[in-house]
Amino acid sequence: FFFSSATVGEGPHFWSAPFEQDSEFGGLGLPQAIDARDTAMRLKGMNTTATTIGAIVTDAVLTKAEAHRLAAMGHDGFARALLPAHLPLDGDTIFSAATGAKPLGGLPEFPCTLR
Repeated sequence: FFFSSATVGEGPHFWSAPFEQDSEFGGLGLPQAIDARDTAMRLKGMNTTATTIGAIVTDAVLTKAEAHRLAAMGHDGFARALLPAHLPLDGDTIFSAATGAKPLGGLPEFPCTLR
């Protein structure tokens, strides 16, 4: 199985460093150089999985369709944070949940239907 990584090669630098806020990844930024070894797919043992699971939780009132769309948009975060992201055999998944405590305000209509 191939394994995606949140870090550049074997080092401490995160692929998502350009999007870091308030040194949440340690404030290291990107390494000075990135070579082919850093971007090469790494073969791991047969017991290794490459599934990344995330959750987006909001206090907004969302319909089922809106929550589905929110989760779909969350996959962009995987694309920015993992290299490679969304391999054919991994199980990358994003869940979304809404407490319904606050109505959406000032946003255009959110037309979306699930089929």
